[in-house]
Amino acid sequence: MDTALLIFEECRFMGELLGAVLMLTLPSVTRRARFARRAVIGGVLLFAVTPGYLGVYHAAQFITIVPLFTTMHIAWYCFLVFLVSVYMHICYDVNVCEILWFVILAYAMQHVEYVLVNEIMFIWLLPSLKTLLPVYGVICAATCAALYFVFYRIFMPLLKGCGSLGLADTSKMRLTYLLLTAMFIGVAFVNQYMSMGGEEFVLLPALADLFCCALAIVNQYSLLRANRLYAEKTEMSRLYDRALSQYDNFKRSMEYVNIKCHDLRHQLRRLRQEGADADKLKALENSPWLQDSFVRTGNETLDMVLADKGMLCESRGIAFSYMAEGAALGRMEAEDVYALFANILDNAIDYVDGLRDPDMRYVRLTVRPAGGMLVIHQENPLVGTLVMKDGLPETTKSDRRSHGYGMKSIKYIASKYGGRMLVTAAGRFAVDVMLPLAA
Repeated sequence: MDTALLIFEECRFMGELLGAVLMLTLPSVTRRARFARRAVIGGVLLFAVTPGYLGVYHAAQFITIVPLFTTMHIAWYCFLVFLVSVYMHICYDVNVCEILWFVILAYAMQHVEYVLVNEIMFIWLLPSLKTLLPVYGVICAATCAALYFVFYRIFMPLLKGCGSLGLADTSKMRLTYLLLTAMFIGVAFVNQYMSMGGEEFVLLPALADLFCCALAIVNQYSLLRANRLYAEKTEMSRLYDRALSQYDNFKRSMEYVNIKCHDLRHQLRRLRQEGADADKLKALENSPWLQDSFVRTGNETLDMVLADKGMLCESRGIAFSYMAEGAALGRMEAEDVYALFANILDNAIDYVDGLRDPDMRYVRLTVRPAGGMLVIHQENPLVGTLVMKDGLPETTKSDRRSHGYGMKSIKYIASKYGGRMLVTAAGRFAVDVMLPLAA
């Protein structure tokens, strides 16, 4: 193999591996301070090291012991992968297991491209094309771009904006990645031996390579998806527990206010008996702030939510209107009623609070039975468009990991009671929850 081809192959390996790492991490992982400087200097150093394979290659020509020759070849590439892992640690705020996850996935992606181009196309199918280095380079680049685009579309919906994978840095996880690395090394040894038997033996190790890469990619995807589902479940559980705590606190506050209002009414009656201005006392006594509950819908929990959010809207200059038949919520647990309506209204209030047009600062809510179903309808103005994914709007907050669970919580509570949720965003934003009425 001539020197130019050797240098190209080494730079190609590093470029494809580093490109895969950056493609996966740039849109998703939290970067360290002075990231651009770290990334550029680190990348230059990595490419400066790669031609060192020339020394390993020429030294290996004098070694007649096959296992030692193979070991030197594999050890060199393990060394390069290790350097890329160090590069990740320098540039990104990630733990060891997260580095291993990215690097193993990036290596598997790169190796799929290598096997398709080198071991199948240029050795088994079109061996003569490899002598034309410019053509060879273009084909490698085109194949790499096509495959990476596919992998990007597969993994990025789960990775984008996550900040980190959230993988626990445990001995069990490290053992998993150690086994994956051992699998790659073992297959590499077998392939080196089989390739010495001639080109007719190339196809079988190539297929074994593809199988191992596919296994690693599926493992990484499954691990990422399971971790995302666990994170969503944990966050929804945390939000639900917080809603329960808010419900208990607000309930106690409302009970205290009602007691004080009751006592105050007695004081007003006593003052009337003592000859105070009767008209002024009657006006005070009939004030809604001195009633046992500011809202009466037929459901105590819904009353508290509407009273709470009504006061919040009033403090923010948002017009809040509602028509609610709360008695139809009787079969729902009080905690679920609170979490459902608190999430619905909090999302609307947060959005409307960011609008400056006074005519658009409103939130409307209706709760009514219709056709054997309890229909909950909430609407508010919408400026621009929302990106919908799986029937839910993607959060507009910058911190995607901490936001966007309100809608999922609403959907979960609706499904818990055999209902469903529908979100529409055409000219206005609306959430409709349909729940079967008790038989």
